[in-house]
Amino acid sequence: MSTTLQVNLLELLNGNDEMKNHSSKLLLVLIVLLITLTAYKSIDSLNKKTIMIGANQWIGYESLHLYGLHDQKNEKMFKVVEFSSSVEVMQAFKKNLIQVAALTLDEAILLSHDIEDLTVFLILDVSAGGDAILTLSKNHKIKDLEKGKVGLETGSVGTYLLFRAAELFHLDMNKMKLISIPFENQEKALLNGHVDFLVTFNPVKSKLMEKGSQVLFDSNSIPGEIVDVLVARKSVINENKKLFIDLSYDLQQTMVKISLRDHDILNTISMRNHLPLKVIEGHINDIKIPIGKNNSTILKRIFESTIHKLEKAIKNNSQYYDAKNSNLNVDFSIVENTFKLEQQQ
Repeated sequence: MSTTLQVNLLELLNGNDEMKNHSSKLLLVLIVLLITLTAYKSIDSLNKKTIMIGANQWIGYESLHLYGLHDQKNEKMFKVVEFSSSVEVMQAFKKNLIQVAALTLDEAILLSHDIEDLTVFLILDVSAGGDAILTLSKNHKIKDLEKGKVGLETGSVGTYLLFRAAELFHLDMNKMKLISIPFENQEKALLNGHVDFLVTFNPVKSKLMEKGSQVLFDSNSIPGEIVDVLVARKSVINENKKLFIDLSYDLQQTMVKISLRDHDILNTISMRNHLPLKVIEGHINDIKIPIGKNNSTILKRIFESTIHKLEKAIKNNSQYYDAKNSNLNVDFSIVENTFKLEQQQ
């Protein structure tokens, strides 16, 4: 309330009876108006549904997790939830517990089998060594995958990585003994000899390499194929276009800082993951982060060729995938409008 208004009200309250009656009416009107405005604000808040984002632990998703930490201080329409695996993320999305999911492109294709309007709207990173097939034995060769026990989290990116390794080295996946191991149990499974080979990704990959594991095959051998994306139902994107553009803009700003190895950002990631700074830097070296127009370029490449390549791989391996027809869409407008927003800043 301004000083002038305070003075005028005091004068009214201290005046004669007629003025007092007038002031009482004025105060009553002000109180009713205040209550009405507060009520409308409360109803408006109740009508605004928080959009939940789901992601598992992976260096390429740190822009999301950092956004989530920032979210605690600044209430926004998006909230980030961390899951132990991408399989859990997909299950949560199907149940509508989350409305946005961070997934690899092949996982997004699998999810689109059940979600008709599933839409990719942002690239988070491209794996460049972060996903790998490991073994503890220095004598093992890639062809030995046919003879041993291979651990992986089925229904996720590990299945695709193994398939591509088999395809490139002419291996028969039917000869492999595949053992499904949740991500949180994978490190122990290889170290304890429960499996001979492990299909995994960082941070498990880097932890096992510190303990003597060897890389037999990694995502560097299939450049541009393991891509991490953000997906949502097209209807949700269309209903909240401005919010999604703002989200994309905020994430891209953080992605720039991560790619530039911003000291404060890397320290936050290090503390959040309980990993040394040097390890975090190694994880960042295992991915490529598409910034600005480059994000749009990769998105177009995905639409034109990568999706079809992954769909073919899934259909050719129907014994390992629930290979229905894919319904995955791509929305270019979020990234394009984000780029325009960046140009204006």
